[in-house]
Amino acid sequence: MENPGHTTWSAHERPDWLLIEIDGDFLIRPVQVRVALEMIRPSSLTNTLMQLNMGEGKSSVITPLIAATLADGSRLVRVVVLRSLAKQMEESLIQRLSGLVNRPVYLMPFSRKTDVDEATILNIQELYNECMANRGILVAQPEHILSLKLRGIERLAESSVSVGTKLMKTQDWLNYICRDILDESDEILDVKFQLIYTLGIQRPIDGQPDRWLVMQSIFDLVQHNSYLLKLLHPDQIEVERLAGGRFPTIRFLSSN
Repeated sequence: MENPGHTTWSAHERPDWLLIEIDGDFLIRPVQVRVALEMIRPSSLTNTLMQLNMGEGKSSVITPLIAATLADGSRLVRVVVLRSLAKQMEESLIQRLSGLVNRPVYLMPFSRKTDVDEATILNIQELYNECMANRGILVAQPEHILSLKLRGIERLAESSVSVGTKLMKTQDWLNYICRDILDESDEILDVKFQLIYTLGIQRPIDGQPDRWLVMQSIFDLVQHNSYLLKLLHPDQIEVERLAGGRFPTIRFLSSN
């Protein structure tokens, strides 16, 4: 009773949303509409990030609404999701979009082990074009996207100029044509999900061992002087010693 429906959007302007409601037997809540519209056309006119509470339909409602709207045939829409959530997101998109809305959901895994030649690159490009022409949605994982980026650089480094160049051109096209929707963006954009390809023979890191010895020395000085400051100004700084050789917790109690 609190949500009569369609108070903040028009079914005539967004028929796909109406079909999603009918297919899922639910009403889109105003907060979901507000978030979806902001993600579709950010007021900042640049990349945008939205934070939602659990249970507000981020993956099951909002993401399908955004994907269905953006996948209009003029761009390639990718829903980027963590590996652990990929199957759940795929099933959610299929449930919401493959019925009355009639939108196909595509998957295209890619890794360093993928055997890449010119025919493979052509097949990849054709799959992307098919997805875009059918107004489909591509479910991608961070490692798939990063692997495709690095594979072109790796092939160029291996003197495979023709294949490497085609991969780089495909990546340039993706950079131009893609619209990415990141689910759990704080995790996806974390540095631990960055991908690095090792090339050539093993050799020492540049600037070793000074690059870590200098940092350790700085932390030693901070630790030593923090104890001195606590003795001199106990009302302005708090230092908590931690067991096991861990760095102390330092808290400033005054802006002075």
